Amino acid sequence: MADDSLGTTAQYEAAYRGGRDAVLSVLSGVMWVVLGAVGVGLLWMTAIALTNGTASLATFLLALFGAVITVLAGDELYHRLLGRTPIF
Repeated sequence: MADDSLGTTAQYEAAYRGGRDAVLSVLSGVMWVVLGAVGVGLLWMTAIALTNGTASLATFLLALFGAVITVLAGDELYHRLLGRTPIF
């Protein structure tokens, strides 16, 4: 009887850990999607500023920051979908 309760407890703990890891993985993926969208938005704002002729040094710095977080988010999501380790 004691063995059954220990086995059941181990199963509950394993199920809890699996569920927790799945939730954290989904939340992490959502975070990277949002960061990627922010990066694309910054690049889009830069393109608009360049076409309007209102670009400044701050615009180019925001574009550089947007490009960096877009690349990082894309790398993370691409490798997450493949089940591999991200490059960065």
